[in-house]
Amino acid sequence: MKPEVFRFNDYKLVLKDFLNSDESKRGSSRELARAAHCQPSYFSSVVNGHTHLTPDHACGIASFWGLSDDETHYFLLLVDYARAGSSALKTRISNQLKSLRSDHEDLTKRLKRSALEVDSEKAVYYSSWAWSAIHILVSIPEFQECKKIALKLKLPEAYVTHVLNELERIGLVKSQGRRWIYHSESLHVSRHSPWVVTHHQNWRQQAIVHAQIFPDDGIHYTNVTSVSRSALEKLKGLVLKFIDESNQIAGPSDPEELITLTLDLFKIDR
Repeated sequence: MKPEVFRFNDYKLVLKDFLNSDESKRGSSRELARAAHCQPSYFSSVVNGHTHLTPDHACGIASFWGLSDDETHYFLLLVDYARAGSSALKTRISNQLKSLRSDHEDLTKRLKRSALEVDSEKAVYYSSWAWSAIHILVSIPEFQECKKIALKLKLPEAYVTHVLNELERIGLVKSQGRRWIYHSESLHVSRHSPWVVTHHQNWRQQAIVHAQIFPDDGIHYTNVTSVSRSALEKLKGLVLKFIDESNQIAGPSDPEELITLTLDLFKIDR
């Protein structure tokens, strides 16, 4: 098990979270000391006292955990921040940490999906839920004909034909006789894009309609509650981990059903 380092602003909390986790076995403290190439007594003073890991120690532990390059960079910066002696250096490192956390939470970078390049194309694609629905639906062999798509989505056949022609012009599908072939990986709109709100609204409206018409089909969950700041960071980590794992499951699976997954977690600041 490796810790979710991006949840923390203090590297010692990363160590304690790992050592106190259910998956951590007896002797993990000694294992981490061995990975850091330091004495167990020294490692104990790091966890429980004012002693700090060196960058070499931290690098050994990151390797033991199997952290990615970005996770390792973040963990090493946490150690550098704790060891920094001047406020100027702490501010500089703090800005780097914030940048890495922001990148980690940016789904465009996490999912590594392509994006439409031209604003006019984005305006068209994200104008309605139907565009992305039709685009993804043709990845299912059963729904590669205009009539079947129209019946499935309960849309006019003429409208579906228009959308497919535009999607082909953009380069997202290809026509082969009467069939339409999926020609592009799924897209992801950046959270900084002006179209991201439109995209969210399109599919959340569909989720509301679905909950009204098919209350026993699917999962619709809304919870408004108060939490600690540390719990909020943990929840964000769980959501991001779920997104990563859901894509690992969905990506290689056979295209058989068209689904939508909408997920929200945010602070209410007014």
